[in-house]
Parts: sequence; C-alpha cells; structure tokens
Amino acid sequence: MAKLRTIVGERRTYSDAGHSHCHDYAQLILPLVGTLFLETPRTQLEIDESSVFLIPAACQHHFYARDQNEFLTLDIPAHLIDSPADTQLTDGIRTDFEERWRALRTLLLADLEAPQSTHSLLYLVQYIRDFLMAPSPSRSLQYLHQHYHQPLSIAHLAQLEGYTLSYYSEWFKGRTGQSPKDYVNALRLQQAKHLLEHTDLPIFRIAQDVGFAQSSSLTRLFRRRDRITPQQYRQQIRNLANA
Repeated sequence: MAKLRTIVGERRTYSDAGHSHCHDYAQLILPLVGTLFLETPRTQLEIDESSVFLIPAACQHHFYARDQNEFLTLDIPAHLIDSPADTQLTDGIRTDFEERWRALRTLLLADLEAPQSTHSLLYLVQYIRDFLMAPSPSRSLQYLHQHYHQPLSIAHLAQLEGYTLSYYSEWFKGRTGQSPKDYVNALRLQQAKHLLEHTDLPIFRIAQDVGFAQSSSLTRLFRRRDRITPQQYRQQIRNLANA
C-alpha cells in the first residue's frame, strides 16, 4: 500500500463493532458528537466532547463507539507529525478539548467544506503539531497536588492520564523520578513540615491533615526521610528561631 502523502480530513462515524488496526500515518481525532472508545498497547481512553487524541503512525489500536457519534478526523502523513526526537508520540497524545481546540476545529471544518488554498490545511496541522508538542501539565500530577491529603487510587491516577494501570507507574517514574507512593509521601512530608513550623497543632492532627490515618505513619515517614521524629523536627525549628 502506498504511503499517505497528503492530509485527509473528514467527518467520520464509528460502529459498535470493535476494530483493530494500525496505519503508516498519524491520526488526529476531534469530537463532534458522542464517544469513541480507544485502546493502544498502553492507553485506554474515551474520546468525547472533553478530549482530543493523536494516534501516532504505526501504533496498533482498537476502537469502537456506542450510540450516535461523529468525529472530525485528520489522517496526517507521518513526516508532518513525528521525528526521531518525538519519543512522547509512542503512545499517542491526549489533551483536553478547551477553547483553543474549539477554534481550531472551526477552522478545520471551514477548510474542509471550502478549501482556502493548497497550503491552508498544512499550516493548521503544523500549528496543531507545535501546540501538541508544547510541554503541558500532567493531569494526574495536578490531581495529586490538590488531593494528596485524601485517599488515593493508582487506578484513578492512571485513568486521568488515559494509561493502563500496568504502564502508569513506569510512566510516572520516568516523569518524576519517583514512584507515585514516594511522590505523595514527599508532598505530605512537605506540608507536615510547614504545619510543624507555623502552627501549634498536635502531631496526630497534622498527620490527619496531610492524609495519614494515624500519627505513627507520619512518624515513620519522618524517621525514614530525615532520621528524626516530627516532635524533634518542630523543636529544632524553634531552637533555630530562638537562637
């Protein structure tokens, strides 16, 4: 089969019969109506009115839809999207469908219905590529920083990124240098130190406020990380302040 040489954009609908394949071009899927369920070797996600997904070239994927659906799909020659340095493309890129994407979708639809020039679609795709490749905050990391003091589930964090549970911990360590558990403990320790330094709250209350059911869990964390107890840490800070 000849390689795709030009960008192909069209409205597409998908059936509830599952299909699996891969192709030598990248594919950008933007929502119009409904939900598309899509799996790659390391991701499981739903593409709906809240999300956009780029499938890289040569990526095996399985997909199906339920109920009424329609998506704006761009088939993009691989050389227009990826390069040897684009390692983040291995598993695809998911991003939130926010206002900038709404504007891009409007422009893409207008170009498909009444092409402006032979280069207009290419310019839009180049802009989209740069937009997708720009560093973006991790949804699960944002969630951890906001909810570290609450019970946490690795499965939920993996779902936020659209990754399988088995891959998420590997991805997380590559992104942060730590396991999810160690990362959360570091956040909790940081906040516990702040409370020890700036409040007179008892240790058991501080432990609860940062996400531990028992003060002994906070004490073990302090001993493991700093080789002192929370009480000793508080006393050291106060001694320095009074010196």
